[in-house]
Amino acid sequence: MDKQISVWSYRLGLLCVLLMLIFRGLAAFGIYPILVRGEGANFGYNAFMRGAVVLLLLSLAAGFADRWRNGKP
Repeated sequence: MDKQISVWSYRLGLLCVLLMLIFRGLAAFGIYPILVRGEGANFGYNAFMRGAVVLLLLSLAAGFADRWRNGKP
């Protein structure tokens, strides 16, 4: 189970990094796409950057937990 969590959180983390780079590139040209319409719903590249950090750290933690439980150094 830890290995599956590690793999999927890594993939989602990379997807967040890709989306963050796309949104940051668009922001550099003055284009700010609105993904979520509503009052107070600011959804930009910072959200993807924070999500990528959390998911990539989760991937590392799950990978270390899997190695620790299996007794691998």
